[in-house]
Amino acid sequence: MRALFKSDPSLEDATLSALAADARNADLVLALGDVRNRPGTWSDKLVASLVAGQQYGRAHAVWTQRAHAGPGSGVFDPGFTRSDAPPPFNWALTSSTVGLAERRQGLHVIFYGQEDGVLASQLLLLGPGDYRLAMPVTGDVAHARSLVWTLTCVNSNTVIARFVLDPPAAARGWAFSVPAGCPAQRLELSGVSTDMPQQVDVTIPRLQLERRGG
Repeated sequence: MRALFKSDPSLEDATLSALAADARNADLVLALGDVRNRPGTWSDKLVASLVAGQQYGRAHAVWTQRAHAGPGSGVFDPGFTRSDAPPPFNWALTSSTVGLAERRQGLHVIFYGQEDGVLASQLLLLGPGDYRLAMPVTGDVAHARSLVWTLTCVNSNTVIARFVLDPPAAARGWAFSVPAGCPAQRLELSGVSTDMPQQVDVTIPRLQLERRGG
C-alpha cells in the first residue's frame, strides 16, 4: 500500500483523509501514512478528529510530528513567529469582517468594532494548577479594552478565565487556575463591540504563560 501511495500522492491523501475522518481509524492511518515527512491534509484531519473525540494527548502527539515541534504543553509560539506549524496547537488567526490578526512584530490585531468575534485562538494542554498570563501591549492602547482573552475548558465548554485587555493589567499579568477534569483548554482573543463602534489597532509582541508555585 505504501508503495502505491508513493507513486500516487493524491491517492494517498484522499484515502487517508477519508479514514482520518473517524478517530477510531487513527492506528491504521498512522501505520499507512508518514506524518513527519508526507503529512498532507489527512494529518490535519486526523488531529481534528482526535480532538473531537477528546483524545487530546494523542492529537497533540500527532500534531507535534506534523509540525516538527517540541513536546511542551504551554503556549506554542508565544512570540508569534511560527507560521509554518498549523492549528489547533498553534495560533489560528482571523481575517474577516470582525477584524484582522496577523504575525507582524508579534501579534498585530485590528478589530473593526462592528461585530463580536474571535481573532486568534490556540488549543492548550495545561495541567491542573495555578498560572499567570502576562503580555506587553503597544499601539492604540486607549481602546484596547475592546479586546478580551478567554480561556475555556474544551470538553465542558466552561469558561475558566476572562481578561479584558487592559494594558497595565496585562503587563502585570493575570492569575487563573485550571481545574481538575479540564484536560484541554482553548485560549482565544476576541473583539467585543460597543454601542459606539471604535476600531482598535494594537500589537502584542509576546505572551508569557508560567505556572505559579513551581
